[in-house]
Amino acid sequence: AIPRGKRLVIEIKSHAEIVPELARVIAKSKRKPEDLVIISFKYDSVVAAKKQFPKVPVYYLSSFKQDKDTGAWTPTFDELI
Repeated sequence: AIPRGKRLVIEIKSHAEIVPELARVIAKSKRKPEDLVIISFKYDSVVAAKKQFPKVPVYYLSSFKQDKDTGAWTPTFDELI
């Protein structure tokens, strides 16, 4: 159950092959697009989810790592954008 006025955040932890099954489950639930948000660290999953659910906000997650020797951070902001 999702309380009225709240959103369900769905994190896709696998790759894009899960999106058709996710679409089936969401359709069966009869949830409105404005009730959902989809997030993932997997770029292919984000792309597939946005194509499947154009009215649902879909966010690409990223984490940053710093090289111990150089101090450089990866990925760079330019790479993400």
